[in-house]
Amino acid sequence: MPSGMGNLTAIQRLDKFIVGTKNSSGSDFRTATAGLRDLGTLNNLRGRLEICIGGKSEDLFSDEAKIANLRSKHGLSELKLEWELVWETEEDDNHESNRKEDHEGVLEGLQPPPNLKKLEIGNYAGERLPSWASVENLTTSLPNLVEIKLTNCGRCQHLPLFSLLPSLKYLFLSGLESVEYMESDTSLSSSASSALFFPSLETLELSYMSRLRGWWKVAGEEDNYIHGPETSTSSVGATAATVAREQHHLATTLSSSWQPPSFPKLAKLTVFECPNMTSMPLIPCVEELDLRYVNGNLMRTAFAFGSGTTPTSKLKMLGIDNAEYLISIPRDCLQNLPFLKIAWAVDWLSIGQVFKSGAVPSLRELYIQASKDLQSLGEIGLEHLTGLEDLTIEYCNELELSNSLSDGNGIMPWKALQSLRELKLHVLPKMRVLPDGLQYITTLRALEIKGCDGLEGLPAEWICSLTSLERLVLLDCPRVERLPQGICSLPNLKDLSIWNCSPTLKERCRDPDGEDWPLISHIPYVRVVLLLSPFYFNLFPFSVCFSSFKGNFIRLVSSRHIPSFNLVMLAPFYFLSFFFFFFFFFP
Repeated sequence: MPSGMGNLTAIQRLDKFIVGTKNSSGSDFRTATAGLRDLGTLNNLRGRLEICIGGKSEDLFSDEAKIANLRSKHGLSELKLEWELVWETEEDDNHESNRKEDHEGVLEGLQPPPNLKKLEIGNYAGERLPSWASVENLTTSLPNLVEIKLTNCGRCQHLPLFSLLPSLKYLFLSGLESVEYMESDTSLSSSASSALFFPSLETLELSYMSRLRGWWKVAGEEDNYIHGPETSTSSVGATAATVAREQHHLATTLSSSWQPPSFPKLAKLTVFECPNMTSMPLIPCVEELDLRYVNGNLMRTAFAFGSGTTPTSKLKMLGIDNAEYLISIPRDCLQNLPFLKIAWAVDWLSIGQVFKSGAVPSLRELYIQASKDLQSLGEIGLEHLTGLEDLTIEYCNELELSNSLSDGNGIMPWKALQSLRELKLHVLPKMRVLPDGLQYITTLRALEIKGCDGLEGLPAEWICSLTSLERLVLLDCPRVERLPQGICSLPNLKDLSIWNCSPTLKERCRDPDGEDWPLISHIPYVRVVLLLSPFYFNLFPFSVCFSSFKGNFIRLVSSRHIPSFNLVMLAPFYFLSFFFFFFFFFP
């Protein structure tokens, strides 16, 4: 930021304030630019303020932080404090202690105004949070907080008492690798017995907290519910009866001991990469539950009293990567479940047994992602999900969709899906042809096939059986070179999109003289896009394309459907993309 910012006393909006950056030669020029001290006179600031602190040493900022006087800026409703992410090297080891103290000093001085609604802290290197965020002071210094987000605070060991904030609705904690317990033993006695335990919290996300062991730490209770029973997280083959016995034993053991509180309004819970966390409060009102790379005991403790006190039947979305989680949840919690997402799962036979038992009678949408062990749909028990309306299968490298109706085991999963409306098959390298069983799904309205390099074409024999099909998408299927004759017999097809398939297919679909054009000319919306090169397709978020849309013209088509690339990382390629465009078309 330029020097003299402190003179702009009438300024009301300042989205980002950057201090401590470096010039191109690497030398520090903070003395010639604005510093935290300049914020001291900007008392008319309104709305959101983001302060970015750069450099490897923030010793000067510690002295300036109090001068910034954020506490008096009552117009601020959102505040983000973020330090520059420093990659530690051997040369930095001697400065690690100083950097920790500098961060703590800066954050201590940057106390927000009491009416703040949203607080974000990122890349903080201190071991402790400031006094204004301590157990005793947070509810008085920032009583109106609605959203809190702490990210990459890897050295921070203890957290404030979030549970007593009366207006807190959203809590996001990520990358707090040193935190072992969400609340200390002193907070347990004060908050767990209180009726004000997270009275307004609606969304909770915990991720990348590898040392997190539980919600509370209580002296002398190392072996009880606080840490959960000793059960290996790899015992995914446990039967429902075994889990039921463990839950009964757990409830009996705790019947005369401390009873954990519950989240009264928590609707969305996400826990990711917290493998040692084995306990948390009860979740009777949760509607969206996403658990990946977590300890199997976590769900048993969270639902241990669910069926005995307040039955949970509000679950609308469940995301898991382990069959054990699905088995651990009480049946009454799954009765009304409409959406299930399974990612990185390995024990498909156990999951299939859950489907076969009728535990999810209301399931309408199933999302299967990134399973390296799934080889056949017969393992899933798909034929038992007769009410399924939306099915997505993606990134399953070993899945081989057989061309036989029996799927190799006398099972016909596709024929049983008489309610299916939408099917997405993404990145299935072993799929050469579509399974013949799809011809029996006359209710199918949308079919999307993406990234299937081995797909040789659409079925000529039975494509005309999909009489309800309204939308057909082929994306990045380079071996598909022609359309089947039966596509002209699909009376309801309104949208045909072909992206980055073979050049031959592009020419065959050309209006008006392409060989396949008569087959698709009746479709109201036709889009055939061929990128200049697969290289551009994979790298550039915007690429120059040739397109047919009832005619021929050049279009600039967004390829933002590729989720694996960060647009910030691709920024250097933007210029090259447009450079090649002008090079080829304006020589």
